[in-house]
Amino acid sequence: MKVILPQLLLTFSLLFSISLHAQVGIGTTNPKSALDITASDSADPSNTDGILIPRINRFPTTNPTADQDGC
Repeated sequence: MKVILPQLLLTFSLLFSISLHAQVGIGTTNPKSALDITASDSADPSNTDGILIPRINRFPTTNPTADQDGC
């Protein structure tokens, strides 16, 4: 019994952890995807509604500045 119980706990924890995932909603209480961002007024959104992800195409890795180096 001492050997079977840890094996059962490990098996159940692995099975249940594989199927767990979360959905995050911003501006909504019912998210429809992994990240759901809803405008406050979808008929007439303002310029502050939404998300802007910065695009980094040239990142100086040869000579980083203090902000990038963490100093």
